[in-house]
Amino acid sequence: MKHFVLVFILVFFSGFYVKAQESKAREIVKLAVKKHTLDKKLEFYELKADYDKQGKVPASLTQPDPLLELIDSMMESLPDSEKVELIEAKKHMLDDFEDFWAGQKEDHFVDLTSGATALIFRRPSPLRGGMDSSKVVYYIDNRHLLIESITNNPVALLQLISTDSTELHYSGPSTIDNKDFFIVQAKVQGKWVDFYIDQKTYLLQRLTISQVDNHPLIGKGPVHYKDITLYKDYQNKAGFLVPQNIEEISSRSPVTRRKKLMWVSFNKKFTTSIFDSWPNYMEKTKCKIEKIEEGLFVMERSGDYINARSLLRVNHQGDVEMFGDLTNNDVFNKKELEAVKLEFGKHRVKNVFNVNALSGLLSLSCFFTELTHVIAPKSVGIFSEEKLSYNPKEDSMRIAVRSEGLLTTFDKEFQNEGVAALILNPIRDYENDNIWVAYYLPNEKVVYLDANPYSADKNSINVRPSEKLLYDIIKSRALKVEKIIFTGAYMNNAPLFMKFEDFDDRIKKMDLSAFEKWKKR
Repeated sequence: MKHFVLVFILVFFSGFYVKAQESKAREIVKLAVKKHTLDKKLEFYELKADYDKQGKVPASLTQPDPLLELIDSMMESLPDSEKVELIEAKKHMLDDFEDFWAGQKEDHFVDLTSGATALIFRRPSPLRGGMDSSKVVYYIDNRHLLIESITNNPVALLQLISTDSTELHYSGPSTIDNKDFFIVQAKVQGKWVDFYIDQKTYLLQRLTISQVDNHPLIGKGPVHYKDITLYKDYQNKAGFLVPQNIEEISSRSPVTRRKKLMWVSFNKKFTTSIFDSWPNYMEKTKCKIEKIEEGLFVMERSGDYINARSLLRVNHQGDVEMFGDLTNNDVFNKKELEAVKLEFGKHRVKNVFNVNALSGLLSLSCFFTELTHVIAPKSVGIFSEEKLSYNPKEDSMRIAVRSEGLLTTFDKEFQNEGVAALILNPIRDYENDNIWVAYYLPNEKVVYLDANPYSADKNSINVRPSEKLLYDIIKSRALKVEKIIFTGAYMNNAPLFMKFEDFDDRIKKMDLSAFEKWKKR
């Protein structure tokens, strides 16, 4: 009987304690909402965020980085000369971390009455010139409550968790940097999120989200880490207390993200079109074909970060031969094939000469259906056909197109039908080094090469090792070359080809020390 009474007391008081903690949490959140809103209701807001110079994550919050640990472990067995190079590479990587968000801008449009949010990213693109833009549209629910458009605004966040449907818990007081906080936990997206509310001002100062990465890129999972948002410099804007600056910290990153906030409007309705999605990069894709001389054309596919270019040749029989870099994306491949068929009518695409190893065959079905012969360098190392058998459909497609004579892969140079395949790196030091190929058309005195030299950044020469290797082959074999067509261009309206004399000048201006270092790697 005593045991029964003891169990009853424990169950009764534990339930009472949990109820009391939830009641305390709701009371704190209610007071925080009142402080932030001055008894008004937030329904709409527009916010601009500019990324400021990034900061360093405090040592107390930093956890070991598997990538940096891997670099450090590699250095232990290296000779001093290579250690210096790896240390320099590590420094550049950390510098890249610090510069990654520099100049990015965001526009947030939030309609809390309907749950619609729109976020427009603008990111500087030195190579393309100007800003690259993209748009994401979400509808707020329990899966999307922690999106940036909401976590940037403590008023919206507190207002959303104050509803009866959100599970709350009071964890107790805490002191950080001599400031006293109430810690309220809210169950959002299936996890407990910590809200640090100032005991004196009832302003939300810190948001902490515990995260788990079960499949990290490097190292073994699960990896536990924390994402922390700090709210700073509160000001009254249209009757709402909102921060002017935010600092975002991830315990697995060496740098913080700092954002300056500009509050554009509050409770001003938006036109419904603001929540229309933009076309994605595949929907924006367009193909344009231009003639460069009799029987030779350049096809440019735009709409993505890099404008992809293919060389088209119409032979004496009226067949089209395509020199390109096919992607593992059936939408892109179909659009390119449709553009060629539209341009050349009944002429079929007889051959596709690909400059890189093929990463997938199913996405090339549109070519195989037209009985187009695809020629490409062999995959090597862990990606070779002998080792890579991960998809039964891909394997079945490979067997079928090989048996029909529609797929040829090679690892040695060849010349036929007015096409020579030049292998730029016949000696490869590592098993996984890809075969670099350029195609030479001796009759047209044209070379097709995998590189993208055209950018808006006038200070970037951006010469690839493959360009120097091609140049050396042209000179050593006395090949007659008048034009180089490249696989891509960062900017629109770039020249369709480069004259050999300009290519010669470009190579002579390159930093040969970097090329020699690459050869000795």
